Amino acid sequence: MKIGFLGGTGHIGKGLALRWGKNREHEIFIGSRDEERGKKAADEYTEMLQDAGYSRVVAGGDNRFAVEKSDVVVVCIPYKSVVDTIESLRDYLDSQILISPVVPMFKSEGRFDCRDSCAALDLDEASPEDVKVVSAFHTVPAKGLSDIDRPLDCDVVVCGDDENAKDVVFDLVDNIDGMRGLDGGDLSVSKFTEAMTPLLLNVSIRNDLPHPTIKFVTP
Repeated sequence: MKIGFLGGTGHIGKGLALRWGKNREHEIFIGSRDEERGKKAADEYTEMLQDAGYSRVVAGGDNRFAVEKSDVVVVCIPYKSVVDTIESLRDYLDSQILISPVVPMFKSEGRFDCRDSCAALDLDEASPEDVKVVSAFHTVPAKGLSDIDRPLDCDVVVCGDDENAKDVVFDLVDNIDGMRGLDGGDLSVSKFTEAMTPLLLNVSIRNDLPHPTIKFVTP
């Protein structure tokens, strides 16, 4: 699988790139608004993988580079920039699967909150018709992903309207030790999974719980 990252220089992009970069079946492409920043991040991730014993090379460039090279593109950009970024890349989007961990989140009066919108639906509306949007990874502790070989005991809710695209994302979830993918439903359900992120951040702050995540259990 060829996996690209829009805005792949942040914590979630870095963590997922490292986790999937361990797998020889995947090629990783880091994108950024600034080409040199994308290349620098790719060099950093390559060094981290090689230091951990994985002889892999990550490639980097601008966001267009990441889109053109990839079958699956992870959107790791702030909500406020999602629509403008996707619209600027429409000419280079051609049947890719877009994975959205984007959250329409803001901070006010010392707490995190969610806007009355759905990032995944906004992303879908801005994308060409042949591009399939799947939402996932909203509740994954981004910094914990970068600890390359540490299993992450957490669940990932996956939402989307195209079952084949969802199956691809489920396979990618399964590639990460300790993660379990759960089907949340169609793309409109993403508004509920997106809202989990500010909830987790507020719980973390108020209860001094570093990097909490979600695990669904049966009694």
